[in-house]
Amino acid sequence: MVLEHLRLVDQSTAAVVGRLARRAGGIAGAAPTEIDMPHDLDALVDTVMDYPVVAGAEPVDRDPETVAAELDVARAQLNESVDAALAVDCGARTFPHPIIGPLTAYEWIAFVSVHETGHHRQLRDILDELAG
Repeated sequence: MVLEHLRLVDQSTAAVVGRLARRAGGIAGAAPTEIDMPHDLDALVDTVMDYPVVAGAEPVDRDPETVAAELDVARAQLNESVDAALAVDCGARTFPHPIIGPLTAYEWIAFVSVHETGHHRQLRDILDELAG
């Protein structure tokens, strides 16, 4: 279920970041070396499980092999959209995150990184518990 949730988040973030990069109008530029985030994302790493699940990102119990393959595809899409955003100046446009508000493409990239770090810790805990 965690992998399915990550797949959904990667897929939707890829769509948002890709859209913001396309709407930058092909303005050549470079990603900023520092991002002034509207929120302290570091605090979210330890509290990722405290937030409500956003509609459309609810995990469901599916075949693990299918989910893993689809997660690979979603991650590739996310990486492509990140590359597109880093190739243009897309810092002027935002798209709202349903909990933390409007984010630029660069802020979305930072957010998904923090979000996944929190869930990777969750996955490690699950694997440790299964290993006994």
